[in-house]
Amino acid sequence: MSPPQDTGRQDRPAGFSLVYLPFSDDLRTVPENAKLVEPDPEQVDIFSNLFLIFEIYFFLKTCL
Repeated sequence: MSPPQDTGRQDRPAGFSLVYLPFSDDLRTVPENAKLVEPDPEQVDIFSNLFLIFEIYFFLKTCL
């Protein structure tokens, strides 16, 4: 982002982020030496509860 000028305006916009998405035929395999991390049961319970809270929140938001 360029610094503002004396007038308080920018001379160039801030820009945007670009995220590359794979093509549908871009099939890659996971290397055999890749480290896969399995969540422990406590992490699964915490995420499940968090997901349930969001689900209830958005359901109630659409009903009201």
